[in-house]
Amino acid sequence: MPDQPGLASGPGSASEATVRLNHIERDGLASILSVILSVPDLGCRGPALADRQKALAGSDNR
Repeated sequence: MPDQPGLASGPGSASEATVRLNHIERDGLASILSVILSVPDLGCRGPALADRQKALAGSDNR
């Protein structure tokens, strides 16, 4: 795969698909995570929403 800007590759990279975030993206992600981690109920809702989305997607395939 040719080198692409923003993709980490070579020694020490987790994988070729690892994407480096710019400072704005990193700050936004840190902000979102801090909100989720500060409210215990929000952390529980993520997996529940993912399960619901999978169930809805499965019912659409009938």
